[in-house]
Amino acid sequence: MINKQNKWIKYILWICIFVLTGNILFTYLNAHTIDSYGLFTLSIFIASLLELHTFGKVSYFNSNSGEHKDELEEHIIKVSSKISYFVLMVVVFIIWAVSEYRNGEEDMTNIPLMLVFCATVITLPLVQFFVSKRYR
Repeated sequence: MINKQNKWIKYILWICIFVLTGNILFTYLNAHTIDSYGLFTLSIFIASLLELHTFGKVSYFNSNSGEHKDELEEHIIKVSSKISYFVLMVVVFIIWAVSEYRNGEEDMTNIPLMLVFCATVITLPLVQFFVSKRYR
Protein backbone atom coordinates (compact mmCIF):
# COMPACT_ATOMS: atom_id res chain seq x y z
CA MET A 1 0.00 0.00 0.00
CA ILE A 2 2.81 2.42 0.88
CA ASN A 3 4.64 1.77 -2.41
CA LYS A 4 1.49 2.43 -4.42
CA GLN A 5 0.87 5.62 -2.44
CA ASN A 6 4.49 6.75 -2.94
CA LYS A 7 4.19 6.03 -6.66
CA TRP A 8 1.10 8.24 -6.93
CA ILE A 9 2.77 10.99 -4.93
CA LYS A 10 5.80 10.84 -7.27
CA TYR A 11 3.55 11.13 -10.34
CA ILE A 12 1.66 14.06 -8.84
CA LEU A 13 4.89 15.82 -7.85
CA TRP A 14 6.37 15.34 -11.34
CA ILE A 15 3.20 16.70 -12.96
CA CYS A 16 3.24 19.70 -10.60
CA ILE A 17 6.91 20.35 -11.38
CA PHE A 18 6.35 20.27 -15.15
CA VAL A 19 3.20 22.43 -14.99
CA LEU A 20 4.84 24.96 -12.68
CA THR A 21 8.00 25.10 -14.81
CA GLY A 22 5.83 25.74 -17.87
CA ASN A 23 3.97 28.47 -16.00
CA ILE A 24 7.22 30.13 -14.91
CA LEU A 25 8.60 30.01 -18.47
CA PHE A 26 5.33 31.32 -19.92
CA THR A 27 5.28 34.22 -17.45
CA TYR A 28 8.91 35.01 -18.18
CA LEU A 29 8.52 34.91 -21.96
CA ASN A 30 5.32 36.99 -22.03
CA ALA A 31 5.75 39.47 -19.17
CA HIS A 32 9.58 39.39 -18.89
CA THR A 33 9.30 38.87 -15.13
CA ILE A 34 10.26 35.92 -12.98
CA ASP A 35 7.48 34.57 -10.76
CA SER A 36 9.17 34.42 -7.34
CA TYR A 37 6.28 32.56 -5.70
CA GLY A 38 6.40 30.03 -8.52
CA LEU A 39 10.12 29.53 -7.91
CA PHE A 40 9.50 28.98 -4.21
CA THR A 41 6.70 26.49 -4.88
CA LEU A 42 8.89 24.70 -7.43
CA SER A 43 11.68 24.38 -4.86
CA ILE A 44 9.26 22.80 -2.37
CA PHE A 45 8.03 20.28 -4.98
CA ILE A 46 11.60 19.37 -5.97
CA ALA A 47 12.66 19.00 -2.31
CA SER A 48 9.65 16.74 -1.63
CA LEU A 49 10.37 14.60 -4.68
CA LEU A 50 14.04 14.20 -3.71
CA GLU A 51 13.13 13.27 -0.14
CA LEU A 52 10.62 10.72 -1.43
CA HIS A 53 13.25 9.19 -3.74
CA THR A 54 15.89 9.20 -1.00
CA PHE A 55 14.00 7.86 2.01
CA GLY A 56 10.82 6.45 0.48
CA LYS A 57 8.69 8.92 2.42
CA VAL A 58 7.98 12.61 2.70
CA SER A 59 8.44 13.81 6.27
CA TYR A 60 5.36 16.02 6.44
CA PHE A 61 3.07 13.28 5.08
CA ASN A 62 4.08 10.79 7.79
CA SER A 63 3.47 12.43 11.15
CA ASN A 64 4.33 9.31 13.18
CA SER A 65 6.62 10.70 15.83
CA GLY A 66 7.24 7.24 17.30
CA GLU A 67 8.93 6.03 14.13
CA HIS A 68 12.71 5.90 14.57
CA LYS A 69 15.25 6.42 11.83
CA ASP A 70 17.60 3.58 11.04
CA GLU A 71 21.37 4.02 11.24
CA LEU A 72 21.84 4.41 7.49
CA GLU A 73 19.23 7.16 7.33
CA GLU A 74 20.84 8.98 10.25
CA HIS A 75 24.27 8.67 8.62
CA ILE A 76 22.93 9.99 5.30
CA ILE A 77 21.37 12.97 7.07
CA LYS A 78 24.59 13.68 9.01
CA VAL A 79 26.92 13.52 6.01
CA SER A 80 24.60 15.39 3.66
CA SER A 81 24.03 18.17 6.19
CA LYS A 82 27.75 18.86 6.38
CA ILE A 83 28.16 18.79 2.61
CA SER A 84 25.06 20.90 1.93
CA TYR A 85 26.30 23.72 4.13
CA PHE A 86 29.42 24.18 2.01
CA VAL A 87 27.47 23.75 -1.23
CA LEU A 88 25.06 26.44 -0.08
CA MET A 89 27.94 28.80 0.72
CA VAL A 90 29.29 28.40 -2.82
CA VAL A 91 25.82 28.90 -4.34
CA VAL A 92 25.27 32.06 -2.29
CA PHE A 93 28.65 33.39 -3.36
CA ILE A 94 27.95 32.73 -7.06
CA ILE A 95 24.52 34.39 -6.86
CA TRP A 96 26.03 37.34 -5.04
CA ALA A 97 28.75 37.70 -7.68
CA VAL A 98 26.22 37.53 -10.53
CA SER A 99 23.94 40.08 -8.85
CA GLU A 100 26.88 42.44 -8.37
CA TYR A 101 27.86 42.01 -12.01
CA ARG A 102 24.30 42.74 -13.17
CA ASN A 103 23.82 45.59 -10.70
CA GLY A 104 22.86 48.09 -13.41
CA GLU A 105 19.61 46.35 -14.43
CA GLU A 106 16.46 47.62 -12.73
CA ASP A 107 14.24 44.59 -13.50
CA MET A 108 16.20 42.31 -11.15
CA THR A 109 14.47 43.29 -7.90
CA ASN A 110 15.07 40.74 -5.13
CA ILE A 111 15.34 37.82 -7.56
CA PRO A 112 18.85 36.94 -6.29
CA LEU A 113 17.50 36.87 -2.75
CA MET A 114 14.64 34.58 -3.82
CA LEU A 115 17.11 32.30 -5.63
CA VAL A 116 19.18 32.03 -2.45
CA PHE A 117 16.11 31.12 -0.45
CA CYS A 118 15.08 28.49 -3.01
CA ALA A 119 18.61 27.08 -2.96
CA THR A 120 18.41 26.68 0.82
CA VAL A 121 15.23 24.65 0.44
CA ILE A 122 16.60 22.36 -2.29
CA THR A 123 20.23 21.86 -1.24
CA LEU A 124 19.80 19.50 1.72
CA PRO A 125 17.39 17.03 0.04
CA LEU A 126 19.50 17.06 -3.13
CA VAL A 127 22.71 16.23 -1.23
CA GLN A 128 20.86 13.55 0.79
CA PHE A 129 19.68 12.00 -2.47
CA PHE A 130 23.24 11.78 -3.86
CA VAL A 131 24.71 10.52 -0.58
CA SER A 132 22.06 7.81 -0.34
CA LYS A 133 22.91 6.66 -3.87
CA ARG A 134 26.53 6.30 -2.76
CA TYR A 135 25.62 3.96 0.11
CA ARG A 136 23.00 1.85 -1.66
